[in-house]
Amino acid sequence: MSRLSFLWRSAPRRRLLVATGLLAAVGVLVVVVSAGANLAGSTFESGDGDLAPNTATPPLAHDWNNPVEAITCPGTPPGAGTNCGTDLTKSGSDDAFGQGAKEDIANPSEVTGSIPPNKSDLTRFYVNKEKTAGSDYLYLAWERSNVLGSANMDFEFNQSATLATGKETPLRTAGDILVTFDFTNGGAKPVLGLLRWLTLQNGDSQSDCFSSNSLPCWGKRVDLSAAGIAEGAINTGTVHDGNAPPSGGFDVPGSQFGEAGINLTAANVFPQNQCVHFGSAFLKSRSSASFTAELKDFIAPIPVNIANCGSLSVHKYIDINENASQDTGEASLTTGNPAGNVLPGDLTGWGFTITGPNSFSCTGTTSASGNLGTCLKADNTAADLSALPAGTYTVQENTTSKTIGSNSSAIFNTDPGPTPAAPPVTKTVNLAASGSGSAAFGNSCYATASFTVTGVPSSQSGLFARYTITSGPDASATSHDVLLVKQADGTTYQASVGSLRRSDSISWSYGINHGAANEQTQAVTAAISLSGYPSCGGSGSVPFATSTVSGTKYKDINGNGSKDTGEGGLQGFGFQLKDSGGNQVGTTQRSDSTGAFSFSSVAPGTYTIHEVGPPTGWVQTEPASGGDETVTVSLGAASVTTDSSGGPIRFGDTPKSNVTVTFNSLAKLLNADGTASSTNATKATSISCTDGSTASVGSTTTLQSLTTNDVQIKQSSVTCVITYTDP
Repeated sequence: MSRLSFLWRSAPRRRLLVATGLLAAVGVLVVVVSAGANLAGSTFESGDGDLAPNTATPPLAHDWNNPVEAITCPGTPPGAGTNCGTDLTKSGSDDAFGQGAKEDIANPSEVTGSIPPNKSDLTRFYVNKEKTAGSDYLYLAWERSNVLGSANMDFEFNQSATLATGKETPLRTAGDILVTFDFTNGGAKPVLGLLRWLTLQNGDSQSDCFSSNSLPCWGKRVDLSAAGIAEGAINTGTVHDGNAPPSGGFDVPGSQFGEAGINLTAANVFPQNQCVHFGSAFLKSRSSASFTAELKDFIAPIPVNIANCGSLSVHKYIDINENASQDTGEASLTTGNPAGNVLPGDLTGWGFTITGPNSFSCTGTTSASGNLGTCLKADNTAADLSALPAGTYTVQENTTSKTIGSNSSAIFNTDPGPTPAAPPVTKTVNLAASGSGSAAFGNSCYATASFTVTGVPSSQSGLFARYTITSGPDASATSHDVLLVKQADGTTYQASVGSLRRSDSISWSYGINHGAANEQTQAVTAAISLSGYPSCGGSGSVPFATSTVSGTKYKDINGNGSKDTGEGGLQGFGFQLKDSGGNQVGTTQRSDSTGAFSFSSVAPGTYTIHEVGPPTGWVQTEPASGGDETVTVSLGAASVTTDSSGGPIRFGDTPKSNVTVTFNSLAKLLNADGTASSTNATKATSISCTDGSTASVGSTTTLQSLTTNDVQIKQSSVTCVITYTDP
């Protein structure tokens, strides 16, 4: 059981009591009536001397057969149940006080043996309580096995459940409470009293003792009955106890049952701004009405919870839908049973500070389930959050670097808001006496947008992403740039932007040469839609846009450096793409049967296209003089077919020819014997050739053979003139 957080010292400080007693009546039937009307404000018939509800005037809903709090008695005595304690009766093994035991003895002697027939032989006692009509009420009942003319019972309530060494009764602590129940034959009603345990260590004075001349002692007795804040009665005849065992209950003869009710609030039992808690209660009997009379039988302590303490709980939830309210699954882990929606670790380690009355302050962190567990005070001792005095408490969620979600995202508060709020944030809890309060704090995650461009050529620099939030909580017409960073593979560039919100929709583009005069961008078709917890983000990825550069190779028949009608394509010619540094980009491409050639996956930049060769016998006519084509490739241009001047990318070649003319003398001069000599009978004295424009294409005066200069088709014809003679 929890223990008293602190003790009060002044006499008016009182505490809630729980008591159960057994009254023995021997020989005579004692007739006792209640103190009059029911205890004002109570719903429990504690002064009519029976256990059945709705028998008092006016009738009330609760009595011992229909209590406010459940009663469960142990199956076999002696034992402690729920709001019920039982004892052996008429047994030589019964425990009792002995050897002159009295109330003012701190740890009275305990003995074993049968209870004399002229003393109350206790069988069981009950405890109940309720808070109603703004007051705390305590209800007590006892039963005994014999009938006596008087009943002298004491109910002791202890803050500590620790038993005295070798004893069945607890160690007393300053501030423990004793309720006396005294009835004498012929009396109209029992007299109820209240006493408090005093000690020197607590600063109490011997002059405040009720009967003892030294501390520790029971303090001066308060007559609750005379104050009109308590009532009690003993049964006048047989009544039925419906609390098992045995099943169905049992009958209790007259004078063997007694009950009482106390308005604890009216009695000022609880001190102002202090938390008092009694966790143990037991019943004992005295041999007479005198307070100094010897103690006799007792029923061992049972656990109780009698307190003016309030309880305060603090817990964390992940506000997945950001509605500032805890919904199903938002405080349960995905690994739980049943499974919730929160990832393991996301409810753990949230820091809170609680401040309240009497300079109370403690700081702690949440457990794996999100509940604030140990909350340490300044002296490094743990505060008992289930035992707090009434008052106003401030619960602060402290500044944190904690992240949540599957991508370790930064957090903000939704509860309390306004969303998004940044810790520290606070809530106020007004804690009533014996009340409970709670403070739930909801957090969600900022979303992160990730931008990725893949396949970026090594020649590119100044890559960036430009984004605009088109809809959602952060919607704005303003665009933002973020630089893309090259990744380890050398071709992937990435960037991310945080502090965005769930449901933000982002349109974006990427670009090159950020901030330069030749900055270029390429729009991305698919928008990025940001998700909330647990992913807390969204991403977009596109391949870097490259171009295809295409050109044409043709046969320049007329050699005029321009493609005319009828001048078709030439296949097999080689072309190279070179960057601004003259380095070849990619591989050599050759024209197809139509004369077309192309370079694929060309990155933005300025290039030259160079015709390789040309092959033997061909002359490049376009561009003239073996020149190159210059092309500019812009980001996002799928196809480039024009050069930097706006003309088509085109190369023209024309074929070259030559003519060989040979003068052969068929006749030889003869020798004297009639055989042919080696001397030709004729020879050419000159050979000269001209083209269609009569321009010379070659001549000789010494050779019998002439090969003309290279001629093109445009020269149309070659005419050669041979002059020969008799040598």
